[in-house]
Amino acid sequence: MEAFILHEEEARNWLTELVVAHEIDASFGASSFTRSADFPPIGMAWKPTDPGEEDGASLLIRAAQEAGLVTSTDAMTITFEFIDDGDEGLFRWLL
Repeated sequence: MEAFILHEEEARNWLTELVVAHEIDASFGASSFTRSADFPPIGMAWKPTDPGEEDGASLLIRAAQEAGLVTSTDAMTITFEFIDDGDEGLFRWLL
């Protein structure tokens, strides 16, 4: 039994739309892409391992879960944690 499933193709398309929407917003101040105010500003130059980007990564993962791109069995809860190792840090999935 799989612990959780990442729907890769759908996630890739969703993330591409999210990045494009951010780039359009940054360039023109408007977007036709509907997204929550909780979505982080994920553009082409975004690096989740940069200092201070832990919250952005957290919002991105939560939004992906809400969009149904990361799923699990009903009996399992998926979350993750960021571990500051003094370098780039580490994101770890918790089931």
